Formats: sequence, structure tokens, C-alpha cells
Amino acid sequence: MTTTTRSEEFDSYYRAGKPLFTHAALLNIATQISNCEPVIHFDDFHGLSKPRRRNREPSWLTPKELAAYEWSIHIDYKSYEKLTCPDPFDDDQSDEEPHYNPIDISYIRFHREISTLNDLDQIRANFKTHGDTWLASQDCEDVVQTLLSRSTPRIRKIVAFALGSMARADGELIPRWTIQHALILGIADALRKEYAHEIRCFSQEPHYTDADKNFLREKGVAVLEDPMAFLEVDAETLVISIAPNVCVKQILADLTRPAVMMWDEVTVEDPTQNVWRTEIVDGVEEIVAPYRTDPNSPRVCEMVEGYHKIPFVGNEKHFGGIATYIRKDNSQSAFNKDDSAPEM
Repeated sequence: MTTTTRSEEFDSYYRAGKPLFTHAALLNIATQISNCEPVIHFDDFHGLSKPRRRNREPSWLTPKELAAYEWSIHIDYKSYEKLTCPDPFDDDQSDEEPHYNPIDISYIRFHREISTLNDLDQIRANFKTHGDTWLASQDCEDVVQTLLSRSTPRIRKIVAFALGSMARADGELIPRWTIQHALILGIADALRKEYAHEIRCFSQEPHYTDADKNFLREKGVAVLEDPMAFLEVDAETLVISIAPNVCVKQILADLTRPAVMMWDEVTVEDPTQNVWRTEIVDGVEEIVAPYRTDPNSPRVCEMVEGYHKIPFVGNEKHFGGIATYIRKDNSQSAFNKDDSAPEM
């Protein structure tokens, strides 16, 4: 089957309502990774079981690369765009590989050198300088009051994605990633006062270090490993997601309808912008995709029609181009979480 034919077949299933991501599939692959299974089994888009051998470290790396980095297995989520407009420069697109599966396993790398990381004391100091200052600022007050001034569904938890590692931050990333975490605390505190009940807080970021996790634990934020934060989100959740490297919006669009989402603004993608290209950056040829890592698929655009969109009033320097989406009263009851494939 050609790449074009497979993309068209996938698109026809997707347009008919077949979900890319389900609770059962995410939990299944997470359990196998956690149990250190030597072979990971997962269902492809047709529901057929596929084995994927787990290597301790990627076999294609040079000894120098293996020495420089620590490699960790993780879940690789493929967006609708990646499945319908695959990388033409990728030589590994055979039928034997799970190239067209929405879920696969891959590797994420971390520098073995840890002397440059911020330790727990430095994270605390950075938060006092940037996080606490922001929490006491007019910017924080504006964000909180804008949310509270609207009629929102009941919120019992906050789940954040991709806010960066405060331990790995340097330069301009120190205030940005610190303040993004402060956003969790500022909103949670305001909601506790508004609802007079506890607001549980969670965060998922693959680059967190032990220092990050310990600091967030001190602040009452539980760190979840991928994909448990996705599975934690429900109809009474406020989601925060800022420029993630995975398709957070598309995953949640298949799983649930959160009460509120604060994430990158959803705009209709231009379907004609589907050409991969190469460009020279600092003398090195790089492949440029025609879509972002958290793109706005047709299903995401349909999802947000059930939400009121309001501008996010926080400083764009810290939060980027995010917007706030508040669920309309009837959109949750209309959501169908049927994981089965439609008849084709």
C-alpha cells in the first residue's frame, strides 16, 4: 500500500469518527512500559495487535552519542496531521513499522551532565524571585478575575502539560517556566476560595528532574508520568497546556470534554499548507514540517465549538499565544466517548 493510499484510508476512518486515542490504549501501553516489558504490544489503527521490541538504548546511535545522553523510552503520539501528511524525507515508512499508528514508542534524550542543572534550593530561589512576584502581581489578578467573572462548570482539579523543567531552565526560560508553574498555584488558590472545596493539582512534563518533582510536591502539585495526566482529565478539570511538543489538544479531544482549557489558541488550519521543505539553519540543513507539534485538527476545531472562547489576559512573554476556553452547558452531555471503530 502506498503512502498516499494509507493516508487517504486513515483520513476516511478519522472523518467517520474513529478516535485516534482511547483511555484503554493509553493505559495499556503505559502499563507495559512501567512493567519494563521487553516487547510492547499495542493495537494499530485497525485494532490488530502489533509488537514493538523495547531496546535499552537506540541501536542507531554512535558510542559518542550514547556517552553524551541518557535515553528514556516514552510514548510517541502521532497527530492527525502527521498521519495524513507524513514526512517524505523519512526512509522508514514500511508496512512492517507502526508508522501509521496514532501511538508508538520512542526515545527521549537527556544530557548525562547534570552539574549545570538547578538544584532544589535554586528552584526555590527562582520561584521566590519570579513565581511569588507574579502571584502578587496585577497580571495574576487579571488572569484570575477574568476566569472568575465568567460562568464556568464546576472545577475540582487542575491538570497542566508541558510547562518545562525549572531545573533545566536557563536565561529567559527561568522566569517563563517558573511563572507558568505559578499559574497553577494562582488559579488553584482562587478556585479554593470561590468553591470552598479542595482543588487538586497535577502536572506532566517529561523533562522534570527529581528537584522539579520535589519542589512541586512542596507546593501541592502532584507530578504524573505520561500518559497518566491525560487519563486524569475529566469534565471537572481545568487544563493548562502551553506550547507542548505533543498533540495535547487532539488527545484530549478524543478522551473527554474538560471544564476549562487554557491552551494555544485554536485556529482553522489551511489544508493547502501541507508541503514539507528543507532550510539551512546555521549551515545545517533542517527538515521543516507544514504543521506544529500541537496542531489544530478538524476534531479539535469541532471540539472548541462547544466552548466559549475568551482572551487570555496574562503577559504573552510568559504564556505565549494561549486562549481560555470555557465549556458550554450542553457540550459535555453531547460528547460520545465510544472507542469503537465505525463501520466502513
